[in-house]
Order: sequence, then C-alpha cells, then structure tokens
Amino acid sequence: MKILLTGCRGFIGQNMFNAWKDVHNITGIDIDDEIPSLYGYDLVVHVGGISSTIERDVTKLLYYNVDYTIKLAK
Repeated sequence: MKILLTGCRGFIGQNMFNAWKDVHNITGIDIDDEIPSLYGYDLVVHVGGISSTIERDVTKLLYYNVDYTIKLAK
C-alpha cells in the first residue's frame, strides 16, 4: 500500500512511520516539506500539527493546524 504520512517528525508520526516502513511504501512529510501530488497514494494519514495546549500564538496555530489541513485537502 502506498501511504503519505504528514507529521513524520513528531512523536506519533515517527512511530507510525517506523512501524509501517517495512510493510508499506510510505512517504513521510512535515510542515516544511512540499506536499506532493496525491495521485497514486492509497492512503493519506494526517497527524501533523501543533498539539501543545500552552501555545499562545493563534496565528501559528491556525497556520500549522488549519491552513495546512486545508492545503492538503485541496
């Protein structure tokens, strides 16, 4: 199965990537990476984002958690 995983440098993303890398054709990207064409992927797993409950920068939260998700969906 060909999988695109976002948030591959975070805690959850790293563990998912390591668990699946020997079984599936997996590509990991993070917020600073360009989103590849999703054509040909069987599954997109989006676990990227800021999970800190003490982050106060609303603009940063919107960019990383909302705008990136919308960009990925398009």
